[in-house]
Amino acid sequence: MNKEMLKTFRLIIPGILIVLFLLPIYQRELSIESLNKIKIIFDSRIIIILGIVIGTLYYILNFRSWFFSKPVKKINDNIKYKLLKMCDNNPLILNKNKSLTTGRTLMIIFYRIIDNDESLKDIAKSVRLNGLIWSSIADVKATSLIVSFIYLILSWMSFKWLYFICGLALITTHIIAFFLMSLVTQKQLSLSNEQLENINLHHIKEVNNLIEDAAERLPNDDQQA
Repeated sequence: MNKEMLKTFRLIIPGILIVLFLLPIYQRELSIESLNKIKIIFDSRIIIILGIVIGTLYYILNFRSWFFSKPVKKINDNIKYKLLKMCDNNPLILNKNKSLTTGRTLMIIFYRIIDNDESLKDIAKSVRLNGLIWSSIADVKATSLIVSFIYLILSWMSFKWLYFICGLALITTHIIAFFLMSLVTQKQLSLSNEQLENINLHHIKEVNNLIEDAAERLPNDDQQA
């Protein structure tokens, strides 16, 4: 999976999830006839178009970050820590650890090394695939929570059991996704550690040079406010 495909899927998936979760709103009851109506919607291109439109709005409002920013920070902090650990003997870098870990300087260096090593690119394919599953679970958590509230409000206003059942089903989906998120985060951590081990074996000099070059343009930790 390449980067462009990953970005495309991450835009479309949350929109499609919301469309699918909202389909029962158009059904008065759960029956074979209502399921056939849903099938008609599936057979059309409307669901894709709506998915793109809603996915774009979801992206702009950054709903994914509700459940994705903390796991991503866990992975990024681990990468930054281990890159700096490779430079333990460099006093210039040691004096600027805090400055280096602020922002994306170390992540840019990490991805630069990966993009220039064929063996690391192979691991990166697995990282991107797991990353798509990872972000999709975050999308399931966010969208199921949002739409469950819609159903519970509708059930309260209309007294329809169908909406109440759908709301409970989505809350259950959210809880399941919560547990899945920790498993996939651990997988992402394991894959990034595999990349870091490779970098430590074959690119430690390059890591020191790149981080030292970046550190020269940053203030010392004791100079930061």
